[in-house]
Amino acid sequence: MRGALIFLAERTEPEANAKPMVVMEYLSGWVMLQVKPHEERLKYKEKLKEALGVIHGHNLVHGDVRCPNIFVSEDGNVKFIDFDHCGADGEDVYPQEWDHTQRQRGAKKGDVLRMYHDDWMLEHIFDGSP
Repeated sequence: MRGALIFLAERTEPEANAKPMVVMEYLSGWVMLQVKPHEERLKYKEKLKEALGVIHGHNLVHGDVRCPNIFVSEDGNVKFIDFDHCGADGEDVYPQEWDHTQRQRGAKKGDVLRMYHDDWMLEHIFDGSP
């Protein structure tokens, strides 16, 4: 369920928008959940809830739980990618440049990250919405 962290570093350039950089392993043989038909996505639901629980167990919010940010394997494993908006629940905020259209219900640019946003987005994947 966990991806191998290859590299994590803070950028050192004196830029106002400097962010940490995360490099993970190449996911050979994995596909985006997005390419799976809705009916086939359902077989990954419990694993995804479990994986999101691991993230939330560290008081973190993924911040962008959508099909393009979830990779799955044929043997039923799941991996979240794209942790750009990840932060501490109730402390960190969504970025000002964030396109919140079709994202977490009620979450807007600059709003505080909340675990229930992730939970809502995960359920949205399985409710038959595109």
